[in-house]
Amino acid sequence: MEIDIEKKILRFATMTVAAVCPAASALTQEQPRHASAGTPAPTGEVLAQRTRVSFAPRPSEKATELNVMHSIRESLGCLRSISCLGGFLAILTLSFVITARGGTKLLTTDPLTGLPLHPATDSRLHLGNEPTRLPQSQVCNSKMQVDFYSVYDSKVNVTLAWYDAHLPGFKKTHAYAANRSQDTYYKTDGTILVSVTGSPGKDGENTDTYSVLYARLQPGLPEKIIVSLNRQSVACP
Repeated sequence: MEIDIEKKILRFATMTVAAVCPAASALTQEQPRHASAGTPAPTGEVLAQRTRVSFAPRPSEKATELNVMHSIRESLGCLRSISCLGGFLAILTLSFVITARGGTKLLTTDPLTGLPLHPATDSRLHLGNEPTRLPQSQVCNSKMQVDFYSVYDSKVNVTLAWYDAHLPGFKKTHAYAANRSQDTYYKTDGTILVSVTGSPGKDGENTDTYSVLYARLQPGLPEKIIVSLNRQSVACP
């Protein structure tokens, strides 16, 4: 009776180990199924001492939950970093625009000649209208200094009407050259010029104003030279 109970215990232990760990079942299979004559059948205690099976501890539900939450936090942190980076770049761009606006000057007169400056020399972005100072040049026997301005969103007839009203006492000459309208205001002594150039177009077409330049000449140019200069065909005496 005792031997039958021990066999049942052995069989139950073998089945349990085989179900949980196939490698352990191979160890138990090495034991003889039947006890040989003169050899006592191994008891369940002896089998337990011979067979050592270790299992990694199963993580608790709390530990699993913490690991999942940690992964979620890492993902949210990454998204938050990307969002913050986008916001930082937007703020940085805005600061550049504000700085650019804060550092620009809106001129109302040309610094070279002191004459009134058309408001359309400032763009829609209001980035300022400081002139481009061109290199000093020689026209016939006169030295010429020039301030160049681009003009924005103003038709030629509107620009000329503005200068007609703001340059009293100046004479004006008109020409069409290089597919553009050319209109130059000048002082009678030939020392100051204001030249308005239109965008490319047909002769007589009211195009957008392309640019305006202010020039100072020393000594002053004769009127005939100024007219030829406006036609882009200078003829020095």
